[in-house]
Amino acid sequence: MARTSAMKKPSPAAISGTRYFALDAKGNVMPVGNHKAVRIENDLLARPLIVSAYHCGDEAVSFKRAAKVAEKHDAYGWDWRLPTIEEAFFIPDRSKYPALPKEFFPDYDGGWEWIWTSTVDASAPSDYAWLVGLRDGYAYRYGQTGRYRVRAVRAGQF
Repeated sequence: MARTSAMKKPSPAAISGTRYFALDAKGNVMPVGNHKAVRIENDLLARPLIVSAYHCGDEAVSFKRAAKVAEKHDAYGWDWRLPTIEEAFFIPDRSKYPALPKEFFPDYDGGWEWIWTSTVDASAPSDYAWLVGLRDGYAYRYGQTGRYRVRAVRAGQF
């Protein structure tokens, strides 16, 4: 597609302008610590993204189980779901390394954490799904039988 004068290229500040806020059970901003959810803002998002501050479940799971694990997440009694790949791209801040701020995601150990998204691969939708790496913000398609972590997004955003 040819670039036209009507198309506006985002500024570098907008691309790396990820901001994190700890949330309380009412969805209000609170000091970091004892929070269960994080609001992520970026100038490229139409509205803030609400993400679980902690993994859903105690272990890595297959893609087939990932959506159910996200939906069973009980932080604050809110409804949760697996993020799309587009949403998951906004969880890490790729202008930093590691790209996931530990103060907002206390169970992140700084390692190579990959999370499932709800997005299946178009070339083989019954075999592959997309992952996002939270240490660096990379994306990768992987076999659905692989075992990776789940971080849920709020099903009904504020």
